Amino acid sequence: MGIDNGTEASMVDLVKEAIDEAHALLRVETNLARYEIRRDLSTIKVGAIALFLCSQLLSLGLSALLFAALLTLPSPSIAAVIIGFVFLAAAIGLGTFAYTKRPKVLQEIRQRVSTDLKALKDGLS
Repeated sequence: MGIDNGTEASMVDLVKEAIDEAHALLRVETNLARYEIRRDLSTIKVGAIALFLCSQLLSLGLSALLFAALLTLPSPSIAAVIIGFVFLAAAIGLGTFAYTKRPKVLQEIRQRVSTDLKALKDGLS
């Protein structure tokens, strides 16, 4: 009792079909990853601009506070202190905004690919 040629041919066809489906899945996942990365580029740009503005406001705020500290030696200057704290508060707000705009697409892609690989392994076994 051996395996006849029809059964052997159908097993070869099943293996070829599984390989073709794996290739198709890989192509789809690659295209989806490219799309998501392109889609998130605008978010990355906004975050980078906000981070740049944050650094500039932080620099202005620290400069104003240092200037206020120098002015307080002979006479107090409340306006410079207030301006310094306003700049620092704006820098903290923009820094928080920039942090929330960081891309999370790579974590999503990694999770989806591992799920697809697990499903592919389960389908082949």
